[in-house]
Amino acid sequence: MPLKSNKAELIAIRYLAKDMCALVQDPARVEAVFRSVGPDVFRDPDFDTLIDMLLAQTQAKLAFVAIVTDRDVWYQSKAGEGAYSAVLTDFISISCLEEKCSWVPVSAFSPNILKYETHKFNSTNASIHVSGVPLVVNGVTVGSLCLINDAPVTSSGFRDVLARCSKLAASLYELKHAAKNHVLSELNLSQANMRHALALKAGGIATWGWDLREDVVDCDQGLLDFYDLETKDKLRSSTLFERIIPDDIGRVKDEIQTALLSDEDFFTEFQLQNGTYILIIGHVFERSDDGEPLHVLGVAIDLSESKKSEAKTRLLLREVNHRAKNMLAILQSLAGQTMRHTQSAQEFTRAFSGRLQALAASHTLLSDQEWDDTDVYALLKIQLLPYTQDYSNQVEINGPAVLVNADVAVALGLVFHELATNALRFGALSKRDGKVKVFIEQKVTEKGNWLNLLWRETGGVGITRPATEGFGSLLIRSSLNKIVGSRVHIDYASQGIAVDISIPLKYQ
Repeated sequence: MPLKSNKAELIAIRYLAKDMCALVQDPARVEAVFRSVGPDVFRDPDFDTLIDMLLAQTQAKLAFVAIVTDRDVWYQSKAGEGAYSAVLTDFISISCLEEKCSWVPVSAFSPNILKYETHKFNSTNASIHVSGVPLVVNGVTVGSLCLINDAPVTSSGFRDVLARCSKLAASLYELKHAAKNHVLSELNLSQANMRHALALKAGGIATWGWDLREDVVDCDQGLLDFYDLETKDKLRSSTLFERIIPDDIGRVKDEIQTALLSDEDFFTEFQLQNGTYILIIGHVFERSDDGEPLHVLGVAIDLSESKKSEAKTRLLLREVNHRAKNMLAILQSLAGQTMRHTQSAQEFTRAFSGRLQALAASHTLLSDQEWDDTDVYALLKIQLLPYTQDYSNQVEINGPAVLVNADVAVALGLVFHELATNALRFGALSKRDGKVKVFIEQKVTEKGNWLNLLWRETGGVGITRPATEGFGSLLIRSSLNKIVGSRVHIDYASQGIAVDISIPLKYQ
């Protein structure tokens, strides 16, 4: 705990002369006290040893080192037998700030303090004698070193002992302050280095230096991690070069040799055998008198994520190109077949627009999934919802969640659209109490995994098998024909169409 005077306020300051009060409360002095000593004073065995030594040489009853601020007196160390009040010792500590005193009666400082002591503690202090010196640390009076005794101490060399102890106490404060600043500087430097290291690590950046005279590479842990190395003791350039893939190593060596002849920064990019992509940036930091490169400094940047992103972008571009070609082929086929099976421009526009909307809905769903596998349930809902009056009561989908790839999703989207429009015109969705039930099954057979879709309609108007297969049925078959191994069976039941679709999941 801090060794603070045990009072709510600094009572002793009331009994000081005006010039002494000004010294105690001088803002420059108070700021210097906090800067040199600190905001709090804690017990320190070095000061305790000093006070014990002073008591032993002077035979005084009480000795103490006091630090004086504008509001408090802090006792760095206090020892002895005298039972003196805190107000009295505070008053003595402050009184000895300005000049040395050698065994002066306490009444010589201020008679008022004796009156206060007598009234407060019912004791007489007229016999108390004080000897003290200011405590000057780094040129600032921060406190005092004081002795209290019932009578003057007349031992030889007393004044020299007190002066030497005062200087020793000041030196202790200066040394401890310097040591504290050194520790803080080391801590700040360590924190700065840690922040720097974290920033480099977050950015995938490593640092290195290459002594060409010894062919020794000094680096941080980041570079070792890039190369999958465990130690950097006597790390040779050959160790780093041999970890570059064969296709890059010759080019990299040529680029570095050329760069060493220049005073410009050099850049070289390559791939390591562990798959890591590295960008090296270096600069010749030191040359001999003949211009020979002696030392190179640089950084290494991990480009692996960037390369993966570039590869993904190229893959996506190829995928977009593939999708665009497929879409154009589908649109051409839809347009041609729709035109052949419609009797007027209005009928063509209506039928073709509906199929375009079905394609757009499937593509929107796939885009939301970043063209990844799509749930059949979501595909059914997005295609059936526009053709129902009350979706929750008119559509029932049963079965597990099954994912299909983009090509299958586009084909099934068109199939579901044709089934929904047919149900709206002739089947279950043409009546409010009609219902479409879809059963989703995933089966494992000797021939592999299969997705089975069973479309059933109830409550619709009665239908009969047409004399010739209509365009909707043709479109359903042609769409599923694009999925190798798929099968479709269409049955014209009395209350609506029944369709069984089987798709091999291994196709994905």
